[in-house]
Amino acid sequence: IDAPQPNLVTIRIAPADGTKPWDVEWSKPGISLSKDLPLEISFRAKATQPRTIQIRFQENHAPWHPIGLDQPVELTTDWKEYRLTGTASASDNNARVTFQLGGAPDQISITDVQFSPGESGFAIPIPPPAPIAS
Repeated sequence: IDAPQPNLVTIRIAPADGTKPWDVEWSKPGISLSKDLPLEISFRAKATQPRTIQIRFQENHAPWHPIGLDQPVELTTDWKEYRLTGTASASDNNARVTFQLGGAPDQISITDVQFSPGESGFAIPIPPPAPIAS
């Protein structure tokens, strides 16, 4: 993972990193979600080849179930802005937002990540965290 400028992370995925989307994840843990409240995440991203990644709000503990928003995103080789919305399907004080990036060798760049769980619409920039190993 490289973060040469604020709010930009570049992830290089090697063939040995696995074949499943969850084999390479970039996550922000420590999110508190309340059932039935709106979720929104926005970001800009690109990849070195067109590919699908998965964005999900999920439990940050076993059994790691999604909590509402769980959507595929089609990345292109050009920077593109994405905005996803959903509703929390359960309450959880230990949730996370996860970018599932595995499945194929590639280089993916992500920037300007913001999310807003709940009614307030408060957007929180996500600094580049460490990837979570499977």
